[in-house]
Amino acid sequence: MKKLTILFLCFFVLAVQARVIENPKYTYRKTNDIQLIKLELLDTATILTFKVNNPQNAMLAKKSYIHLSNSSVEKLLIRSVEGLPAPIGVRWNLKTNDPVIFSANFPPIDSKTEKIDFSEPFTSEGQPWQFFGIKINEHQRTSPLPVELEGAWLKTDGSNLLHLALYENNAVYNAQVWQYEKIQNTVKSTDIVLKRNGETVKLSVNLSKNKQLKIVESTKKTEILCSLSKTKNVNYKPTDNQPYAENIFHTDTAIYCGYIHGFTPNMPRNFSFKYENIINGEDFQQPVFIDENGYFESKVVLNYPTMFTFYFSGIGNERILLEPGKRLFQLLTLDKRGANDSIYGNHNCHFMGDNAELSEEIHVIIGKSEELERRRNLIPTLTIDSLSTIANDDYNADLRLLESYKNERNLSSKALAILNVNIGMKRASLLSDFIELKVKDLMAKKSPNLMKQIKTAINKPYIDSISAVSFVETTKQHPLAILDYRFAATFRKIFSNNYFIPLSTMKNFQWTMFEEIGKMNVQLSKEDKALIDTIASIPESKRDTITYKRLLPKILPFFNAHATEIKTFMDEIGNTTLLNSVQSVYGNNPLMTEIIRAHLVVKKIKKFTFLTDEQLIALNKEISNPVILASIKSENSKMMAKIASNKEKRNYKVLLTPNVDSESMLPKMLEPFKGKVVYFDFWATWCGPCVHEIPDLVALNKEYTAKGALVIGISADRDDDALDLVSGFTKEKNVTYPIVIDNGDLEEAFGGLRGYPTTFYIDKTGKIVKKMIGAQSKETFAKEFDSIL
Repeated sequence: MKKLTILFLCFFVLAVQARVIENPKYTYRKTNDIQLIKLELLDTATILTFKVNNPQNAMLAKKSYIHLSNSSVEKLLIRSVEGLPAPIGVRWNLKTNDPVIFSANFPPIDSKTEKIDFSEPFTSEGQPWQFFGIKINEHQRTSPLPVELEGAWLKTDGSNLLHLALYENNAVYNAQVWQYEKIQNTVKSTDIVLKRNGETVKLSVNLSKNKQLKIVESTKKTEILCSLSKTKNVNYKPTDNQPYAENIFHTDTAIYCGYIHGFTPNMPRNFSFKYENIINGEDFQQPVFIDENGYFESKVVLNYPTMFTFYFSGIGNERILLEPGKRLFQLLTLDKRGANDSIYGNHNCHFMGDNAELSEEIHVIIGKSEELERRRNLIPTLTIDSLSTIANDDYNADLRLLESYKNERNLSSKALAILNVNIGMKRASLLSDFIELKVKDLMAKKSPNLMKQIKTAINKPYIDSISAVSFVETTKQHPLAILDYRFAATFRKIFSNNYFIPLSTMKNFQWTMFEEIGKMNVQLSKEDKALIDTIASIPESKRDTITYKRLLPKILPFFNAHATEIKTFMDEIGNTTLLNSVQSVYGNNPLMTEIIRAHLVVKKIKKFTFLTDEQLIALNKEISNPVILASIKSENSKMMAKIASNKEKRNYKVLLTPNVDSESMLPKMLEPFKGKVVYFDFWATWCGPCVHEIPDLVALNKEYTAKGALVIGISADRDDDALDLVSGFTKEKNVTYPIVIDNGDLEEAFGGLRGYPTTFYIDKTGKIVKKMIGAQSKETFAKEFDSIL
C-alpha cells in the first residue's frame, strides 16, 4: 500500500511540474507561415511546438532563442529540436508541401513567468520566425489605476476623436505619451497627474454608470465626455469643412508620430512608411524608429498632402495622410480588436494632432487592403472583361458603403473628396494590374509555348483601353486624384503604353520618320538617301500598307542602320503627340498635363541625358507649377552630379571599337580572346529588356570567368555623349564585365541586328555558334555556355 501511495505521489508531482498549454495566445507573430501550437513547461526544459505551412525551402536557424517579454536578460538558446526534415540551419528540400510540425527544446524558465518571446536571429535570407508576448500566466497588475479606466477614450460629440488613452503604465494625452506621477482614487473621481520632460498635467476623471468617462483638465475646467465605443451623431459638423484649395502644392515639414500599445523592448524597433513619387516614379521610404516604450516620431518634407503606406508586424498595412506643416499622432495597438473597433472593422483609427479629424474620417474606409489583394490574386484565372465586371461591382458597392457611412455622420468636404478618389483609384489600379499579373502567372508556369499563350490571353490594346478609360474617368471626375496612394503606380502603368496616341497618328509615323531622320546629323548611305527620296515622292493617297510592304526589302536595312535615330525620333514625336492628346482629354485641367510632361522629362534625365541651361529656361515657360518644376530641376541636378562623380571615380575600362573597316572588325575584336568562349551582348541603355538582363549577366560573368568564358557588352548608344552616358549607366548598375561602345560597324560585322538585346556565342576557335534575339533567363545563358564549353 505504501508503494502505491509513493508511486501516486510521484506521478502527481510530475504532473504538476509538466504544464502543457495548447495553442498558446501571443501578442503577435512576425510571419504568417508558422503557427505556435503547443507550449510545455518542465523542470528541465521549455518546449515550443510549431507547425509550418508551405514549408518548401524553409529552415530553422541556428542560435534561435527565447527570452522573457519586457526584459533584457540574456537569451536562452535552443538546445535541441525534434521533427525537422533537415538539420538545424539547413534548408528543407521536400518532395511534398505538407505542413511540418517540430518541437524546439530550450532551457527551463520560472513557472511564474507571464510572457516569453521566441525568435530566430536576423539574417539576410528573409524574415525570421518570431513570436512576441507568448502568454504563460495571467498578468498581475500593480498599477493603482482602476482597471475599468483602461482603454482609448473617444469623444461622444460625434467626432469619435481620441481624447485620452489610459493604460497600466502610461497614458496618451494631447498627442503625447505621458508617465504617471500620481494616481489618487477618491469617492467621486480618480485624480491623475501626468508627467513628461519636466511638464505636468492634472486630470480628474469620473466613470458614470453608463460607462461614459467625464474628463476635466485642472487648468481648463471644461468637462469632456468620452466613451470606449464609437458614438453616432448625425448632427455633428466637422470643425474644418473647407474644401482643398485649387492649388494644393506647398512645401513644408510634416510630422508623423504615435504610440504602439502592447509594444515591448524586444520587438523590432523600426518600420518605414512609403509612397511613390508622382514625378520621378521612385519609391520614397521614410524610416521610423521606436523607443523602448513604444513611442515613435518621424519628420518628412512634403510638397502636397500625401498618403503613405506603412507595415508593422502584428498591425499590418496602414494608410496615413500627412500634410505639409502638420503633426499627426496615431495610437496603434497590438491587442486584438474589441470595443474600439471601427464600424468598418479597423481598430487603429485613433488620431490626435493637427489633422486628426480628417484622418479619422477617411481611415475607417481606407484602412487596410486585404480585399483588394484578394481581387488581385484572382487575376490569373480571369479575363479582362470578367475583372472589369468585378471591379465595377466593387466600385458600386464601395459607393453604397460611402453613402451608408455618410448616414452615420456628416463628412467634411476634404474627406468626401479623398474617399471618392480612393474608390475610383481602387478600380483603376486593379484594372491596370491585369497585364503585369497575367504575364507573371504565365511565365511562372514555364510553358514551352509561352509567347503564344501570352498572345492568346492578352489583347493588349483592348486591355490598355479598359484600364485607361477607368483611370481617365477617375482623374477627370476628381482633380485631386494625386492624393490617393495608388495614383503614382497606376499613372505610370497607364502612360507607359500608347493609349492616348491616336492610331491614325501612329500609322503616319512610319512614313514621316524617314524624312525626319534624313534631316538629322547622321551618316546616310546612297541606298538610304534613295529610299528617303522615293518615300518623299509617294503621294498621301498611295501611302498604304501595300506600298509599305513593297518597299520593305529596302526599309529593313534602313531600320538596322539607324535604330538609335529611329528610337530618338519615335520618343520625341511620341511624347509630343501624347502631350497633345492628353491635353485634349483633360481640357482645362493643367495639373495632369504638367505631371505627364514632368514624368517624360524626368524619364529622359534618368537615361543620363541632363537638361542644358537653355532647356531649363524653356521648361520654365512650359510648366507653371513651381513644385513640379523644382522636382525636375532637382532630378537634373542629381543626374549631373552623378555623371561628374562617375567620371572622377571610374575604375573600369570602357573599350572603344578600333578604327578599322567592318570586314576586319570582328577578327580584331576576337583576337584578345582566343581560346575562350565569349558571349557578346548587343544592348542599349534605353532598352528595357536589355537593362533587365544586366544583373544576370554580371552574375554569369563572375561564375564563368574561371571556366574560360566571359561576357562582353556592346552598347548601341551613339549620341555625342555616349561615352559619359554608358560609363555612368554601367557604374550605376554595377557592371563588372567589359563594355564596348559601337559606332554601328560592329553590328554590321555581325551581319546586322533585328532588335535588342541580341546575343552571339563565340566558341574557342572564334566561330559564331549561336545567335539569340530578345531577353533570356540566366538559366538559358548558363545552358548555352555549358554546351559550348
